[in-house]
Amino acid sequence: MSANFEFVPPFLKLGGNGPIMAVVQLALGLRVNHVGAIGKAALHTVFADFGKWVRVFLIGDPG
Repeated sequence: MSANFEFVPPFLKLGGNGPIMAVVQLALGLRVNHVGAIGKAALHTVFADFGKWVRVFLIGDPG
């Protein structure tokens, strides 16, 4: 018998339809306002850079 174990470190990445569409709109040169669940009191760490480019309105935590 043999076994193969792979350890893959978890990582977090920007996701969700709203944030992904906002990034596309930014690439087209548009100014973007985003209302979404990307943090409640403050931006979730995954969206930290996103918050630098987009005007955000927080309505809750992601997930």
